[in-house]
Amino acid sequence: VGNIYLRDAAGGNTNVGVTTFVADTTFNGVKVGRGAGNDDKSTIVGYLALASNTTGYRNTAIGNQALNANISGIDNIAVGTYSNRKNTTGNSNTSVGTWTMLQNINGHSNTVIGDHSLGICTSGFRNTILGYNSGSAIVDGSGNTIIGCNITGSTSLTDTVIIGAGNGNERLRILSSGNVGIGLTIPDQKLHIYEQSGSSQAYLHVQNNRSRNAAIKFTTTQGSWLVGQGIGVDADRFMVYDTQQRMGIDSSGNMTVNTGNLVMGTSGKGIDFSATGGPASGTGGSEILDDYEEGTFSPAWFDDGGSFVSSYSVQYGQYTKIGNVVYFCFGLRIGTFSRTPNSGQVCRVGNLPYVSRVVGDDQEPVFNLYARLWGSGTPPETAWLRQSSGGSGSNHVEFYMDESQTGNDHILMGADFDTSATCRVVVNGFYFTS
Repeated sequence: VGNIYLRDAAGGNTNVGVTTFVADTTFNGVKVGRGAGNDDKSTIVGYLALASNTTGYRNTAIGNQALNANISGIDNIAVGTYSNRKNTTGNSNTSVGTWTMLQNINGHSNTVIGDHSLGICTSGFRNTILGYNSGSAIVDGSGNTIIGCNITGSTSLTDTVIIGAGNGNERLRILSSGNVGIGLTIPDQKLHIYEQSGSSQAYLHVQNNRSRNAAIKFTTTQGSWLVGQGIGVDADRFMVYDTQQRMGIDSSGNMTVNTGNLVMGTSGKGIDFSATGGPASGTGGSEILDDYEEGTFSPAWFDDGGSFVSSYSVQYGQYTKIGNVVYFCFGLRIGTFSRTPNSGQVCRVGNLPYVSRVVGDDQEPVFNLYARLWGSGTPPETAWLRQSSGGSGSNHVEFYMDESQTGNDHILMGADFDTSATCRVVVNGFYFTS
């Protein structure tokens, strides 16, 4: 043990060692070891421990050359061979372990426990390192907390929390932004979970030891939503919830929308029935129900010259559209004619809500209906939506009169109207759109 110098209460020093100790009236600590430096109020144990000190004080250096280069640093604790060996002016560092904080020069407020840890950092501060060889790649990073062996970090790592395993693999990292990463080093959200194996799973498991209330809560300035199981009720049911259940899926797979509508936000999207299979014969097309609508319209009598009615005592039209089929009904009772219908022109009821599909034959009725016409002979034989000769669809109804009504079979013309009588028409039917 080199020399041991002890100063008694009377101010004298006691020498235990090979050589005689020259009286030191200023040293107020304990020194054990050859060449140990002079440091007021310090504890120095080890060969050349705190050997270069001039004005530093309240330091504890235990180990071969621990705090060897310290000149003016104060309140440092270095335990271990070469522990914080090159520190000159750094303060309030605690290093425990061989070669720990070896290259530190002026870094301060670091706490490092573990051999070879934070070994090349020269100026970092407020680092907390626990584990063998951890923080070993940090040169000037500060404000880090690392727990685990062989978690090396990086050159300028700053304000980061890392928890790892003994093999050097990180398990959790918290960045200075507050983003938490599990399984990755650069999380891009407040919580980012990554499974890199390609053969495992990345699940977030929320478990409650009761029969309700296992959920995740999302809150903004607009309000809060809960997503989870059995929120507020003992039920095996997935729920979307704010102040009450808005949507649920039970254990049988049945989905319930509780307080609103199921809204399709994109045209052409809908409910897919493909699981039901195709037709027994023929060729099936789309099995997506992508449209539903209910509404009203205002039917009116027209000929080629436009409307010939100025007022109706009854005028109504209703429709329901399901997919590409329009179901409709309308009723008209003429109150006042604005003019006499043109005798050589077709009379029709127009303003249906949708144009019909094209079937390639302008004489083919494209819907089934029930029609009734009073005021101009007996009811029409039938009615249809006539397509133009150019092959475009139509949104008006024409009526076909038989020979007993007009003397020959033809479409209802202006000459067939008895304008002295009240004309009433009622039609119920459906047709296909494009």
